[in-house]
Formats: sequence, C-alpha cells, structure tokens
Amino acid sequence: MRDVIGITVDRALELPEIENLEIVAGKNGLDRKITKINIMEVPDIIDWVEEGEILFTTLYSISDDEEALKNLIPGLAEKKLAGLAVKPGRYVREIPEFMKVQADRYDLPLLEIPYEYSFSELINAILQEIVKVQTEFLEKTLKIHEELTDIALAHKGLKKLASQLSQRTGNPILFIDYSGEIMAESFPEEMREGLKREGFVRSARQEIIGEEDIDSFIGYYSEKEITIQNDKFKQFKLPIKSGKNNFGFLYTWEIYSSINLLEINTLEWAATIAVLDILNRKELAEVKRRYKNELLHDIIEGEITDKETMLKRIEHMGLDLQGERMVIIIDTKKIVNKYMMEEGLPYRESVQDRIYSVAQQESPENSVTCILGSYVVVIFPVTQKDFSNNREQVENYLQEIKLILPPEYFRHLKIGVGNRVSDVRRLQESFRQAERAVFVAEKFADDSDESGAFFYQNLGIYKLFYQVKDEDLNGFIENILQPLLDYDRENDSEMLKTLDAYFRTGGNLSEVADELYIHYNTVGYRMERIEKITGMDLDSPDDRLNLEIALKLNKIYARD
Repeated sequence: MRDVIGITVDRALELPEIENLEIVAGKNGLDRKITKINIMEVPDIIDWVEEGEILFTTLYSISDDEEALKNLIPGLAEKKLAGLAVKPGRYVREIPEFMKVQADRYDLPLLEIPYEYSFSELINAILQEIVKVQTEFLEKTLKIHEELTDIALAHKGLKKLASQLSQRTGNPILFIDYSGEIMAESFPEEMREGLKREGFVRSARQEIIGEEDIDSFIGYYSEKEITIQNDKFKQFKLPIKSGKNNFGFLYTWEIYSSINLLEINTLEWAATIAVLDILNRKELAEVKRRYKNELLHDIIEGEITDKETMLKRIEHMGLDLQGERMVIIIDTKKIVNKYMMEEGLPYRESVQDRIYSVAQQESPENSVTCILGSYVVVIFPVTQKDFSNNREQVENYLQEIKLILPPEYFRHLKIGVGNRVSDVRRLQESFRQAERAVFVAEKFADDSDESGAFFYQNLGIYKLFYQVKDEDLNGFIENILQPLLDYDRENDSEMLKTLDAYFRTGGNLSEVADELYIHYNTVGYRMERIEKITGMDLDSPDDRLNLEIALKLNKIYARD
C-alpha cells in the first residue's frame, strides 16, 4: 500500500496502550499498514470492510457459526485488511486454533486483546498515531513543495530541480522529452564511471520511442521492473503534462533508497512545476527559432546579397555558418499530412516539431537546424574534400535519426542533400540542389540509399531535366511513350510495366519473367510488341536510351 498514509501493525504494537496485546499468529504480516479501524457487529462483515483496516471483534455475531468463523480470516485476507484483533472471554472462550493456522497461512496479523481492555482506548491510541503520522507527512510535503516551487519561481531551471530531487529521493533523476532529448539529469558520479547511466538513459529513450500512452498509467505514475547490465531495478515514470499538452517524462529508479509515498508525492509535484520551466523555455526557444528561420529563409531565398550584412545577422543570432556545408532537407509533408488526416490539425505541428527536435539533437556541433514550411532543414558541416567521405558523414547522421524516430515516421520522410559549398552566400545553391533531390525522392523512393536520402551529386541525368522546359519534356514523353500508354489503356495490358522491368534488370528476360510472375516466352512476345508499337529497336543504343529516359520522365510527371 504505497499510496496511503498509516502505521504498520508492528508500530501500533509499540504504543503504550497497545503493547499488551499478544500477536498469536500471522507474524509475517506485521508490516501491513493500518489506515482505518472497523468494528465487527454483523455476521456479513466481509461485505463492509476495506483494504488497510484493522478489525476489532468479540466474534459475538458469528460465535455459534463454525462455518462463518472458518471463512472470516480468508475473507479478510482477500480484502487486504491490515489485521484482526479478537477479544475472547465473553462470547468465545479462546481464539479457535484453526483461525491461528489460517492467519499464519495468509500472513494476516491476529491479535488477542486482554479481557480487561476496552475497544475505545485501543481505537483512540491507534487513530491518534495515524493522525500524527498523516500530520507529519503533510508538513514534510508542504515543506518540499515550497522548496521545489521556489526553484521554479526563481527560474533556476530543470537542472537545479533534478539535483534537488536526487538529494531528496537519494536516487538518480532524469527529465526527458518526447524526442528522447535529455532536458535535465542528476546521476551520482559512481554511476557515470560505471557506465550505468548510459544504460538507464538508453532504456528511457527506447520507451519514449514506443510512445506509451499517458492515459494508460495507473494513477499518475507507472512503476515497473527493468534490467540494466543484468541487474534489476524498480523504475518510476511520471508524465510531464499540462492539459492535453505532453512535454515528456520524469524518470527515477530505486537504486540507493526505497521510493515511498513521500517521494512519490515529491516527484508528482516536481513533474507539475517542471511544466512552468518547460513552457518558459519553449516560449523563448520558439522566439529564437522564429528569428533563426527568418534569417535562414532570407539567406536561402537570396534576399540578403551583402555578405557583411549577412555575417552580422548570423553573428547576432549566435550561429556558426563558417566552413564547408551541405544542406539537408527532410520533407515532412507526407507524414504530417498522414497524421493530420488521422488525428486532426493539432498533430501537424507536434509531428514536425518532434522530427525537428531529433534532427537538431543528433546533428553535429556547429550545425544549424530550422523549419521552412514542410521542410526540416539542416545546414550540415562537413570536414572532408572527398564526396564519398562527406556522404558517409551525412548517412551516419541520418541513421542516428532513423534509430530514434518511430519507423512509421521515417518511412514517410523524403530526404534530399545538396552539394558541399564553402561560402555562406552559396547556401542558396545547396538548398536548391537538395530541394531537387527531394523532388526526385518523391518519385523514386525505392532508389534511395539505406538512410533514405537522395544526394544531388548522384542524380545523374535527372539534373538535366531541370534545365528543360516542361512542355519540351512532355513532348518528348508523348513522342516516345504515348503509343505504349494508349495500347495499355485500350487493352488493359502491362507493356509499360514490362518495359520498366526490362531496363531495371539490365535486359535479362528471365529476371523480368520472375519479377512479373509470367512465362519467359510471354516476356519475349511482349518485347516484340513493344518494339512494334513504339517503332523503337531495343538493339539500338539510341532507341534504348530514349525509351529509358522517357520512362523515368514519365514517373516524374506521373502520366497515365
């Protein structure tokens, strides 16, 4: 009974008024907590008792009913009573032996009250002690609440709050947001040296990724056992929330000291006042982010042409854009729209904010992250001249993001990476390249690398398409593929799909047959029909090139 205030049975037996009561059975249950007192006056008392009560009785109402006597202790144990105090002598000469056996079996303290004792003096003594304990608890709680509230009002921050909580509970404290970013922590030095801190933080982050529903918590906190480096610990997790706004969680683990009701109360209050600090920080961060977004928008859109003005604004914002950079665009439009359709408008910002937060958290030092429309933009610092090495840096960064974000998120992100630039004024160029790569990613997602990214430098012929007018590209597609598109539409055939598979398999007809689940001879027939319909010769390098380019362009422009 962690969540109630009372006194244990063995503490009650230490009271001067109670000390002459004899514990005749159930000694293993002396740590049961007494929170209330009840007196048995009716035979069906089991229906009227509650958890934590100690029941006083002379057994008068069931003294002649052996079956009721045999059912009493099992029934009280099932209701989780603290104990049973029996006064024999008037209605039963002595406590039946079978009741003692039952009390030992259920670890339910069975006390024998001397005949000369009255219930009232025993009840008064126990109630006075319970009130005393409750008063002490409230006084301690108020004092702690004042200490923690003073921290919040003095704007000392979550770091100070975590430190104070760690001192109060004797255990490590972790404040963590929904993206897995640590907001504040307080771990003993010995845990850092033993690398156990990383184990606890990793465990918490993995839970955050699971997006546990706060409404599923029992009460205000969840409690469970976890294993870190083969050792088992009891974990306590409290949501940090205000109304429907969820900001993260407060974690602690029972390592050095047990967590009792006072500690739980302290943690709950800390989680509540943490909201004040978080809201204040979010407001300041939002203002800074807005100014940062405006600055980067002006740079990328070429609205600041004077380098000196640009550098002054960058310095004023406390940003570092020196050195060589590659612009990464993470397009959140698809996942944001998905959640907005399913969950409603409020989820738009929360989903994008989470992706932004993870992208910022995992980015290397001196990188700059911002939001521009549906884009999360990372101005990524690179240290190598060689593209393959820079590409590896970016891929490793994106893999870290992939590990933290829910798989559902990452599957719907489109990522483009621009070329390396060494002058801040050329960030616009790298941004446009990344944007083109995102455009291609939307059409050819299956061709991306394991990190899900398309690099502008690897776009090959796709780069040229941006130099040609749309009407010229559409004309090219129509001249080459329109006969095939018309044939498929009129005959409900798959000539276009077969041609696409032909190029993807390098012209291997056996692989085409396997991929499309058709006979080898059917593939040969279709290829002959394709040549006849299009007037193209697949043995001609020029015709093959035209067909393959037309297919790729058709994907981009989504022609039917």
